[in-house]
Amino acid sequence: MLDRGKVIDWDENGSPLKMFGTRIDITERKLLEISRNELLAQRQAILENVPVGIAYSIDRRIIWCNSRLAEQFGYGLEDFDGKTPEFMFLSKEDYENFGSRAYPMLAKGEAFHTEQLLKRKDNSLIWCFMSGKAIDPDNSLRGSIWIIEDISKRKSDEEQLIKAREEALSANQAKSEFLANMSHEIRTPMNSVMGFADLLVKSQLDRKELEFACSIKQASSNLMFILNDILDLSKIEAGKFELEPMTFNLYDLCDQVIHTFGVLADKKGIRLSLEMSPELHVKLDGDPNRLRQILNNLVGNAVKFTSSGSVELVVTQYGTSPSLGETNTVTLIFAVKDTGIGVPAAQRERIFDPFTQVDASSRRKYGGTGLGLNICKKLVELMGGEIWVRNNEGAGSTFYFTACFELGHDAGPPLIGKEKRQPRSLRPLRILLAEDDVLSQRFTAEALRSQGHSVEIATNGKEVFNKLTTKPFDLILMDISMPDMDGTEVTKVIRRSTLNLFDPKIPIIAQTAHALKGDREKFLAAGMDGYITKPLDIDDLSAVIRQVMPHFVLEDGAGEGEKNPAGAMDERLPAFDNQALKTRFSGKKDLLSKLFDMFVEDIPSRISGLDASIDNGDFKALAHLAHTLKGSAATLAAIALTRCAANLQKFAQEEDLEAAKLCFPKLKAEVERLQAVSLEQLLARLNE
Repeated sequence: MLDRGKVIDWDENGSPLKMFGTRIDITERKLLEISRNELLAQRQAILENVPVGIAYSIDRRIIWCNSRLAEQFGYGLEDFDGKTPEFMFLSKEDYENFGSRAYPMLAKGEAFHTEQLLKRKDNSLIWCFMSGKAIDPDNSLRGSIWIIEDISKRKSDEEQLIKAREEALSANQAKSEFLANMSHEIRTPMNSVMGFADLLVKSQLDRKELEFACSIKQASSNLMFILNDILDLSKIEAGKFELEPMTFNLYDLCDQVIHTFGVLADKKGIRLSLEMSPELHVKLDGDPNRLRQILNNLVGNAVKFTSSGSVELVVTQYGTSPSLGETNTVTLIFAVKDTGIGVPAAQRERIFDPFTQVDASSRRKYGGTGLGLNICKKLVELMGGEIWVRNNEGAGSTFYFTACFELGHDAGPPLIGKEKRQPRSLRPLRILLAEDDVLSQRFTAEALRSQGHSVEIATNGKEVFNKLTTKPFDLILMDISMPDMDGTEVTKVIRRSTLNLFDPKIPIIAQTAHALKGDREKFLAAGMDGYITKPLDIDDLSAVIRQVMPHFVLEDGAGEGEKNPAGAMDERLPAFDNQALKTRFSGKKDLLSKLFDMFVEDIPSRISGLDASIDNGDFKALAHLAHTLKGSAATLAAIALTRCAANLQKFAQEEDLEAAKLCFPKLKAEVERLQAVSLEQLLARLNE
């Protein structure tokens, strides 16, 4: 209670007789005061115990700050009273620059945030995160509140991370350089080993000698597979791997993969087959070399791990097919089915990890590095797809993967040295071979001479210039790594030459054992016209020469033998793939009967249309008709006719009328072979 009073009457002795007063209940006010004091105490406790510095300033002078701020900078609280914070900055210039950035924003009612390097009382440096906000933007006299947080540790950690990243990049660069050098050092002798082994296999040998030569060739090829896996994995992990898109024929690519493993499959008694949905567009834009690498790995594994039964490559399309003529993305599903050992359940989650094998024991039956499936996974992901494996109900396993492609269009020739074009022979060339490795000299020179070219050898840059000034040459095959001057330096000098001692525009093809990203672009930028990697494949080299020197190509194909546009393998193909027929039409004899009758009924008009298109040179109509016939034949598993129709479509797309004319009689012969088969005979195949 609050009492107040006043005496208003006294007696003669001065003692109070009467008094006037009041008594007021102030309980509520007292409670409010207590609450306010407690709140102020709590706020003060918070301000003093937060792990950041806090300051209140007016007109850029510190009116109040908490103890944490003083501790961060090594001062006492009294050192801040009424002072500007200039003493905390490294220089007056820093202080003024800070103010010119901060206070215009505060005046607009915005918060200001920045990271600032400040100094303590002992002149040691401290990184701070500073955040300020005006109490009343319209009245600067009300001041602003600042929060200053010590972020020195975070900054130190960031610097360590940056340093670690730079060191990692440096180490990765060193690794890339090491891999490039290792690639060169291994590929250069392997070029000779594989080259001479190939020449031996093609020479006159007795049975025992041929067996030895084939073993050498196979062993060297296996070694190159291992080297390429290591290089590919390193490039992918370093983020230096890119796809190289070009237009390619999907059927031809898959067919080549199947025939690559045909001999091994026949030796093991395995049936190896290819099945493609008839609605597929075969002309696609993508990276055929990496798709081939994936398929080679999966089909090769399937053949390796299968001792009996079959291996089948099945290609289907995910979703609906785009219309002809549209430029659109298509997703394909590839399945490699085998009847082999399968993949244990415990291994399925890890099978795509690097260095993982189905059987990793020291007594395992099957070899390998365990890198192939991991590389396949990374390549599939680069193609916008995914890869997985499932065990078949009976035996074996099926590896699936998806990949995205664009529908093909006339995109011009493929990248040099990557895709073989239609074979054409070359007129004899005068070739200057710049190569310092003796074995590589002998192999490359021998291979080129066997094709009718004359070859001169230079072992270094100086000899290249000496040869050029004494003899005329049509082409230089330039090794990149040579003593004295490397191939790129020699090329730059040749291109800049104004002495009229030789042709500065002479075609130059780089040959190198380096196979990392950017090499091709670097060599072409140096003025080279083509690029091929070691170990050299003489057919690939001839293809590069044809692309670089089209004016030396013999258009009639003289010297390369008669062209076989229908495909030499067609002679060994059966009219029907019985297994595919069983898989597709087992229990569906009525459907097979109907489709076969429709095919036989329609085939005369289709042949007539193809004949007319060839006579008129109508490549568009010819390609469409061949594509349609190919789809119908594939539906009936008429494998030989499917192949012929695919070849005819390919020649139509390439506008090669001569090849189409040569292919057409073979196609008609296959049609006649099918027409000779009765429906009863065809249905009987389902029971074989």
